Amino acid sequence: MSNIVDSIYNIRLFDDLARLKTSIHRINPVSKLLTTIIYLVFVISFGKYEISGLLPFVFYPVIIFTFAELPFGPIIKKLLIVLPFIIGIGILNPFFDTQQVVFGGFFITRGWLTFLSIFIKSMLTVSASVLLIATTGIDKLAYAMRKLKVPKVFVLQLLLTYRYISVLLEESSRMTMAYSLRAPGQKGISFKVWGSFAGQLLLRTFDRAQRLYQSMNLRGFDGEYHTGEFVSNVNSSNSSNRENSSNSSNSSNSSNSSNSSNSSNSSNSSNSSNSSNSSNSSSSSNSSSSSNSSSSSNSSNSSNSSNSSNSSNRENKANSRWFNQKTKDVLFFCGWLLFFIIARIFDFPALLGSVFF
Repeated sequence: MSNIVDSIYNIRLFDDLARLKTSIHRINPVSKLLTTIIYLVFVISFGKYEISGLLPFVFYPVIIFTFAELPFGPIIKKLLIVLPFIIGIGILNPFFDTQQVVFGGFFITRGWLTFLSIFIKSMLTVSASVLLIATTGIDKLAYAMRKLKVPKVFVLQLLLTYRYISVLLEESSRMTMAYSLRAPGQKGISFKVWGSFAGQLLLRTFDRAQRLYQSMNLRGFDGEYHTGEFVSNVNSSNSSNRENSSNSSNSSNSSNSSNSSNSSNSSNSSNSSNSSNSSNSSSSSNSSSSSNSSSSSNSSNSSNSSNSSNSSNRENKANSRWFNQKTKDVLFFCGWLLFFIIARIFDFPALLGSVFF
């Protein structure tokens, strides 16, 4: 059961790593997805004997790993999972391809060259894929795939599979715990009950899938998975609405204050006219009302101008941040694309070897 718990933790670890706030995490997911796809195409395009040309492509995962500030141990463990499969695929090549060639001043068979080529290609492609998920997250990755016109059926299946693997593992963990409580003196699950255990797990997952489908339909699911990428736009519109409402409230408050001052002034003038001469009271009331109205209008104008200047400053800052981030996204994609093309055309390790040796 500890293995199941560890598997659940490892799945959720990618979601925690994708929430980091580094320069690599802030890159647009479309740019990262396109860069990773092009990287995989360039790495796979090398022949089975071209090993020196693969060496410059090591810089991409190393640089991404460094700037993303990812933990070293969990990422290496993820890469080591595929190591037995890589060894199983290429370990027989040295026994079938025994022709010797000179590589780096040493005699080596072509079978070992092909094995080394398979090993390097596999590790580079798997590391690039793991880094893409760890720096982007499954939700943003699905958003990027939809932007690239990937069919939504495929994207939805990928998301639901990724999200509910942990649910399946938790269900298996509960069933394993229930079995161990009913058979305390037995290690693991007996071979005789594997069939019934798998059948119960299948029935429970089927019931869970039916309940999930019904709840999604009740919530208006239309086949499109919304990742919440437009929250920033909604927040900006809400902030603009709040600014407009504050401006209108300020203007209404200023008008109300001016009206109240005028009414108070008129009442004061009428009272003073009853007690003193009417001409003096009228002149004093007119002068006081004009001064109060001018002061209130000046205060309302100043508040409106300050609010408008603050909103314009916020808009300018938001636009500048958007422009700077867009520039970084384009530079990220174009810079790595140029590096991949140059590294593919020119075999730098071979050129350096011919120069220095």
